[in-house]
Order: sequence, then structure tokens, then C-alpha cells
Amino acid sequence: MTENIPRIREKVRESGADALLITSPQNRFYATGFPSSAGEIIVTADEAVLYIDSRYFEEARSRIKTARVEQLVNRAKSFEVMGEFLKKTGARTLAVEEMSLSHGQYTVYEKNLPVELVPGQHLMSELRAVKSPEELELLKNAQAVASRSFLELIPRISRDMSERDVATELLCLMLRNGADDKAFDTISVNAEHSSSPHGHPDGRKLKNGFLTIDFGACVAGYNSDTTRTLCIGEPTAEMERVYNTVLKAQLAVIDAARPGVAGKDLDGLARRIIAEAGYDGYFSHSLSHGLGIDVHESPYCSTASRDVLCRGNVISDEPGIYITGKFGVRIEDCIYITDSGCENLCHLPKELQVILA
Repeated sequence: MTENIPRIREKVRESGADALLITSPQNRFYATGFPSSAGEIIVTADEAVLYIDSRYFEEARSRIKTARVEQLVNRAKSFEVMGEFLKKTGARTLAVEEMSLSHGQYTVYEKNLPVELVPGQHLMSELRAVKSPEELELLKNAQAVASRSFLELIPRISRDMSERDVATELLCLMLRNGADDKAFDTISVNAEHSSSPHGHPDGRKLKNGFLTIDFGACVAGYNSDTTRTLCIGEPTAEMERVYNTVLKAQLAVIDAARPGVAGKDLDGLARRIIAEAGYDGYFSHSLSHGLGIDVHESPYCSTASRDVLCRGNVISDEPGIYITGKFGVRIEDCIYITDSGCENLCHLPKELQVILA
């Protein structure tokens, strides 16, 4: 993955802060392309330094080209070294990832560094929300692995399997097809259990009704996120009506998504279609979230969202209807916002598929 330190330096230059402290594993990876469970990066408008311990030092030094890499011997020494660097640069304000730090961590930085801490979470969120061409290819690769695995899963599903068996089988297929890991715990919920949007797969055997599967693959640090709802046995008229309503809302979002559209409006579009079909109040979560190194990141499309879509965003499109005690339906793709519309990263079929009839 390309190092993004130059983009971050430019963002710091525009922000008004003298420097930015990067502490979360996800943002360290975005900055350097180097995965690690520890370390801190200080970025100014002119330079960047990664402070890291001996477990990662040699590899980091050989791989990272856009930041200086310094080895830290112990925690107490790290504050002394970082403080000296900040003094040398003349920094008075240090932007931090305030939403990623615990109160205790924030207090320790505030006490031990000779600068004023200011909010900086938005700086990295704004950068990561706009995907580079390389990031888009990584997301497409993750989606391809997940899609291939799902297609291989469908003919393997049987009534002898449990919800948990389905989730386990899909994970194995994704790993065999090139995933480094799952993007998140697979959701596999059947019949009345499918009315729980984030239900946990359990040992109950599959039976007639909807089978909703929400799954994703992680490849080279980037994630996919897809949901498909299958039907075990023939659907009732009500089930078909609900499924087609969700599909109508999902397709309408794809047609409407483009630069300049407010996330709140996109969410409202899907919600309005569902309400007009008689299911007002049964769409119980937000429409959309950004996708990348994290499965949930900026921008967001919800009733409370202040985000406006721009070229380069990758977002989910996942309306649903959930009727407690009966069933639930969710259909989800992830889409890339282009100059004039969007590109769907997922090419799995979306018409209602009946299995084990």
C-alpha cells in the first residue's frame, strides 16, 4: 500500500495545528502502509517521525520511506524524545485522535508533552474518506474474494446446517479464496431470527424462511461488506412484498448517489420508499457507512448525518425491513462515488433467490 504521509503533511499545513499525533493502528497503517500494534507518529507540515519499539523497528525502517523511524527503548523515554522533537519544530499545538484515545491516554499525553492538545480526529477521517485509485483496487479485491466465496457457499447450504455452520463455512471459503481474515463476525440469521439486524448465529438448524447473511473479507488491510437475503423454501406473498420493497429502496439509492448529495437525504430516500410501502418504523438502522481500513468509517448516511458525498467516497447501501417475530430482509452493496454517479463494487445477483425448495 502507498504511504500517505505526504497527504497528511498537507492536511496538517491546512489545519492550523502545528503537528498531528497519530496513535491508532488503523491510522498508522494508512499513514505508512506498515501494520503494527504499537507506535506513534508525529507529523508536521515539513516532516514525520514514527516512534516504534524493537519488535517492529528493523522492518519499519526498511519499508517506510516517507517518515523517519526511531526506536524507543521504554515508555518514559518516548515522551522525552517526542517532546524534544516538538520543541525543535517550535510546535505549540498538537492535534490528536481524541475519539480514539481513552481519557487516561489523553491525560498522559497532555501531562508529558510540551504542547497544547487540540482535536484532530477529523483530519484523518476526512483524508481516509476519499479513496485513492490504489485503495479502490484493494477494496475491489476484497469484494471479489467475498463474492466468489458467497457463490460457492450457496450450493453447500443444507437443512442439516445451523446458522453457525453457515457462518463458519463462509469464513473457511473466504480464507481459502485469499482473504487474510474476515472483515467482521459474519451474521447468519434464519426465519424469525432474521428480524434481528445484527443477530448472532447460533446452533438452531435452518428451516423455511429468510436466511440473511452479512459478510466481509479483509484483504491487504482493506475490507468488503455485503449482505444478501436468501429464502429457504417458497416465500409467502408478504415475504416477497417486503423483499421487493427493500430491493426497490436499495436500487433507488444507487441511482441517486453522486457527489454533492447529503448523507441525510440519501438515508431519507430509502426510508421514504419503505414507509410508502407500509413499513414505516421497520427500518431500524442507518442506511450507510463508509468502508476501507475500518468496516465503519466516514462518511455516514443516517437521519443525523452532516456528511455530503464527494468523489472518492466508498459507502455501503443497506436498507432493511425487520418485523419482530416474523422475519427480516437486508440487501447491501458497497458503492464508489464517481464524478457523476457511482460504481457498484459488488456484482452478486439481487433478485430473490429460493434455495432448498
